[in-house]
Amino acid sequence: ILLPDMTSYAMGVPVDKVGEMVGEKIKIKDGRMIDEGDKDERVAIIGSTYSNYKNTNTGDKINILGKDFEVIGKLEEGNSGAGDIMVPIDALQEISKTDKLTVIFVRVSDVERTEEIAEDIKSTLGVEAETSKDLVRKFSDMSSQIGFMAYVVGGISALIGGIGIANTMFMSVSERRREIGIMKAIGATKNMILKQFLQEAIILGLIGGITGIILSFFGIYVLSLMIPFVAMTLNLIFIGLLFSLGLSTIFSVYPAYAAAKVDAIVALKYE
Repeated sequence: ILLPDMTSYAMGVPVDKVGEMVGEKIKIKDGRMIDEGDKDERVAIIGSTYSNYKNTNTGDKINILGKDFEVIGKLEEGNSGAGDIMVPIDALQEISKTDKLTVIFVRVSDVERTEEIAEDIKSTLGVEAETSKDLVRKFSDMSSQIGFMAYVVGGISALIGGIGIANTMFMSVSERRREIGIMKAIGATKNMILKQFLQEAIILGLIGGITGIILSFFGIYVLSLMIPFVAMTLNLIFIGLLFSLGLSTIFSVYPAYAAAKVDAIVALKYE
């Protein structure tokens, strides 16, 4: 069941199968596991990821379908159940007024026959059956699509940003032609002028990159309120700053070269 915050799910689990859902290697970090005596009780155990994200601990309440469930246990760090909320299935069916099951987990004794058993379930029962490999494949495909779209959007943004940088630099060259002429008249070489404009572009790129990173922190904070587990890493900060510097430098080369080629006499007459 999707919780009111639209970011977390609560799963109803038979009390005698909670250990299997959690996994053999994942232990209770705080509190206790759901047991047979909790069959009809409104209690819950939470994963470490959910606990850290929502700042929820043992003894706190979680609202599910308008009813409060008490957190009696918190799982240690690990993959299985890390972001889940598990409650007794009888208690969840009672408040949801239904005895229907949305998901059935099947544990196979022979891992090699997983695909075969999934096909048998599909053909015999006429329902969808997905193996862990199917889920990994779907997640991989979804990640690839998101990555591709991110590259497309990033490429378009880079092109638009590069055109804007080049246009700004050309305007700067045009407005400073007289200044360039004076610099050449007192002995500045083409390389010196080229380096000056490139240095200015790098400084602007650095300022723009830092500003973008600061705005990204605010954007990610707002996004994390809607989508859990979103974070800014040092790797992303480094890549973003490097990208900003590279973009400003590349699209400033030609305007800087144009500034270096300005004729001193013509530039001194420029008003």
